[in-house]
Amino acid sequence: TVYLDHFLRLADRVLAARADKSGEFDFRDRLTFGWLSGGHYTYGKPVVLKDSDGNPSVQIQTIGNSYNDKVSIEIIAGATAASFTVKCIDHRNPDQPKETLFRDLTMETAEREVNPKEGEPRLIQLKRIADRPPVPVGPFIPETQLMTFHGHHTGRILTPMARFCDLVINNDDLEKYREKAAEYLVEIRISMAEHDQFLVEEDDWGYTIFERGSPFWCDGVPEPHNTMACSGSTYIHLYRATGEPYFLDRATRLARMFKRNHIPQADGTWLFHYWWGPMETGWREGEGMSDHLVSYGGQSVPEDISHLQLTLMFLVDCYENGIVFEEEDLDRWAKTFNTVLYHEDDEGPYLPFRVDGSQSGKSRGSSNHVLYGFLEIGACVDSTMVDRCQSILEANYSETASPTVLFSYAALAKASRTP
Repeated sequence: TVYLDHFLRLADRVLAARADKSGEFDFRDRLTFGWLSGGHYTYGKPVVLKDSDGNPSVQIQTIGNSYNDKVSIEIIAGATAASFTVKCIDHRNPDQPKETLFRDLTMETAEREVNPKEGEPRLIQLKRIADRPPVPVGPFIPETQLMTFHGHHTGRILTPMARFCDLVINNDDLEKYREKAAEYLVEIRISMAEHDQFLVEEDDWGYTIFERGSPFWCDGVPEPHNTMACSGSTYIHLYRATGEPYFLDRATRLARMFKRNHIPQADGTWLFHYWWGPMETGWREGEGMSDHLVSYGGQSVPEDISHLQLTLMFLVDCYENGIVFEEEDLDRWAKTFNTVLYHEDDEGPYLPFRVDGSQSGKSRGSSNHVLYGFLEIGACVDSTMVDRCQSILEANYSETASPTVLFSYAALAKASRTP
């Protein structure tokens, strides 16, 4: 039980970082029952720039789809006293920073020239406040806003705690941990109750959305599969720990949505996409899908190997508890791994970047080669998967300390003990 004791120390520290306990307020000045995120996830805070008399001139904000914490802004004097230039540098790749210049803007042209049109890359947004241009300033990187990603982070953080509660409550040999499990159950319920306001029910299935109006590039839209998978696993272990049908219903609704979005192929494999629903098909302006993304052309992209692992973990949880997914479904994933994804060449075994086998060389030796979901599938239905995952880990990750790779080694140890 030394590992359980260590887990409790870590879990207590994680709980102490929850916003309501740490006293951190989100973008709406709320104390939430989740964990706040900013950085590369969220928009920058709006910054008001002043004119030569110290009065507000324009408001500027970073609104990229990601990594707004890496975008610097500089205001440079224009060719005339009535003009100014905005210089933005994306430092995401420090070796190759990407510079964008909006030259010689006037107060009449600034919004039109700077603000992105449909289909253009989203970088910054400018709002005119008064009539005089801003004085030179910068460069500076605006602070990003804070929000709780209920579907992704809440579920991912709470699943280990829910697993602990499940383990302790259903194991008489761990009675000394019952009091701690009861404490965690209270905290998990509180967080998931807040999370549930973003769950949408459709007939017998359901999904979660990003909070509408949040400082996120696609607020209000259905979340991608990997984020909902984390919530699904939390619900399953809450149900196992409490026996309450409500949690089973939530897990089952999500599982049915996942099953709907698995695309069977004629060769017995699966095709699975990162986005689904409106984010895959798109929408027109006026349909009211999102505050920030008022229209969207859609993006049908096969899931990447890294994010897929979260989905596979949820599928195994479903399978082991008789929820929607059956052995045949896992067999299809095993065949997908063995016939579409697993490759060997002179440098050794490797996987492609995406689940359809595309972008074949992109992820060799990178953090995208996380395999814990594949190992869970293999432990259930196909020992060949386990052996092949081991060969990939040994060939590409013998010296890394990446948490996700270490998690894969832990899953390998577990799978190797499975009869």
